[in-house]
Amino acid sequence: MNTDTQTTELRERLDLMGVKYTKKNTTEELVALLQSALTPVAEEPKTETNEDKTLARLAKAKEMIYVSVQNLNPSKESWKGETVTIANSRMSEIRCFVPFNCEQAEAIWLPRIVVDYLKGIKFKKVNHIKDTKSGADHTVAYVPEFLIRELPEDYKPSGYGDDGMSFSTH
Repeated sequence: MNTDTQTTELRERLDLMGVKYTKKNTTEELVALLQSALTPVAEEPKTETNEDKTLARLAKAKEMIYVSVQNLNPSKESWKGETVTIANSRMSEIRCFVPFNCEQAEAIWLPRIVVDYLKGIKFKKVNHIKDTKSGADHTVAYVPEFLIRELPEDYKPSGYGDDGMSFSTH
């Protein structure tokens, strides 16, 4: 095959592929252009967008975790639980009843965002003691309202049957 025929075929292939070249390119340069056009181009790694990050955070917030809830606020010791509602502009409303100070509070599945919210609630605890330095008869401190323990998934609360599923009523 002569050089002119080979050059013509290379130019035709480059035209079909949409590769730009000049008429001054030599046969070797056309071959190099063709080889570079045929080699696969490495794709840029996909970068995570803000929307992807938001969706990942929302998925983590709605993830169910197994916890034990105990209320430490003495003014709520007769309560059997409380309804918690959480919502914002990026996620729909999450509403659930959180039992505490009862048997059902020993082990319950709750969304992570509800557990994080409960961990942040504090109440004012007043200790009535005589302080000799300041002369005050009480001290005030803000303490966590809930004691929340994360439990392993295979945890069996007291009162459950041997199968771990049925609740005994005796």
